[in-house]
Amino acid sequence: MDQELKRIQDLWLVLDQARYATRPGESLLDRLRQDPWTHDDSAVRSAWEALTSPENLAGLEQWSQGGFES
Repeated sequence: MDQELKRIQDLWLVLDQARYATRPGESLLDRLRQDPWTHDDSAVRSAWEALTSPENLAGLEQWSQGGFES
């Protein structure tokens, strides 16, 4: 896997970790129902913004074409 795809994969992992990090008393299902770009948790929104930053466009396009398969 090239460095660009590795970086995109790492950003996806950060987003997933933020989305699954429930707070006390919080429902995971309710948390996952929220879109990451309008999420109540700023850590999720920040992770989404980092992933979808314009500088990641080429890497996201490569990823969308199955770039992680090796």
